[in-house]
Amino acid sequence: MELKSLDPFLLLDEFS
Repeated sequence: MELKSLDPFLLLDEFS
């Protein structure tokens, strides 16, 4: 979760 932290959409996908 490095670059993904920069993308809110990716973060949502991770936490979903």
